[in-house]
Amino acid sequence: MLPRSMAVVFALIFVALIGQTDAARAVGIGRTCAGLAGLGCDDGLWCEIEPGSCKRADAEGRCVRAPQRCGLSYRPVCACGGQTYRSDCVRERARAQKDHDGACRSRAPAAE
Repeated sequence: MLPRSMAVVFALIFVALIGQTDAARAVGIGRTCAGLAGLGCDDGLWCEIEPGSCKRADAEGRCVRAPQRCGLSYRPVCACGGQTYRSDCVRERARAQKDHDGACRSRAPAAE
């Protein structure tokens, strides 16, 4: 009976370690995310990659909080995928990755 008990204990330890591995893959605010390691951000944060890195599979970013409110300023920015947002703040609220400053050339502006 002892070998079976040992197997159960090892199985429980293994399951506990797997659960901790997933939690360890989430990082806090300001920390490096995405990239080759594929690290995600803690709950409530999102990974903002460097502008213009849309097509790089290995692009790294930083975990940031999305703003709660945005002003009424109009300074369009283009997000990855060709969507124009009226401001960088609105883009961040949508958690869209930034391609470049200025309107995109092919799609209509995003509605807010």
